[in-house]
Amino acid sequence: MKCSVVLDKFIINQKVIGNTKETIEYYKKRIGYFINFVNDKDINNVIIDDYNSYAIYLINKITDKGTNLSSATVKTTLNASKIFLKYAYDNKYMINDVYKNIKPYKQVKKTIVVLSTEDINKLLNSQNEFTVIGLRNLLAISLMLDAGLRVSEVVNLNVEDISKELGVIKVFGKGKKEWLVPLTDSIIKYYDKYVFLTSLYSGALFLDSDTGLRMSSSGISQMLRRIKKEQHFNKLHPHYLRHTFATLFLVNGGDPVHLQLILGHTTLYMTEQYLHLANQMTLQKQKKFSPLTNIKKP
Repeated sequence: MKCSVVLDKFIINQKVIGNTKETIEYYKKRIGYFINFVNDKDINNVIIDDYNSYAIYLINKITDKGTNLSSATVKTTLNASKIFLKYAYDNKYMINDVYKNIKPYKQVKKTIVVLSTEDINKLLNSQNEFTVIGLRNLLAISLMLDAGLRVSEVVNLNVEDISKELGVIKVFGKGKKEWLVPLTDSIIKYYDKYVFLTSLYSGALFLDSDTGLRMSSSGISQMLRRIKKEQHFNKLHPHYLRHTFATLFLVNGGDPVHLQLILGHTTLYMTEQYLHLANQMTLQKQKKFSPLTNIKKP
């Protein structure tokens, strides 16, 4: 029996046990990658070497953006294949229990990059706030750096999603989730100037200067890459701005639960990665500015 036939049976089973449409589509897509990799061979001809070769392929795969797949993506994609192989064996479509020989994939933790005060100033000073493009860029940067928005959430904003009267930003995130984020003075400053110069009153807040259409996430990334090159940053990525916001929010005394709400995290566990880093930074400050450390010895 070909792998694709077993996949059809697996999908039917997923519907029977009541999994969501999104989960079923996720499995179908991820398992489909594996089946294509093994050329849709007979399920009983799939061996552990096929899985291991697939794992190596995913780890080394280069995306259209010129980067490797994230460690999390590799882990979840491999896990979908393992679930599929277990289903095939448990339901007697497969003779060999290949899935039992699969070693857990160790996810590599990403290093959280936080911009220094000097880098933040250099980033803000790189743009001309007397031009439309400069103000557009500063507003986008401030939304990531001072409100913790993801780049996708920034480009999805409409003019009317920012309410000065209520002092909030209406954010639309992953899974069509919607929440409110506090509006800061810095964001209001750039927003007012930008809206005044562009005469935008509704619709997409960020427009591509060439097409006049809604700006894309890649457009923001390209803008930051230009700044990185011109201002000689070692690293500069949209998510670094969100990391910087989250970490400095905690270093400056913010509450983890409030940060969770601002970032749109579903669990506090997702926010704890910033708490650990914030504690490290606070400890470094304590060591640096400790009264006894700074007393000049006679």
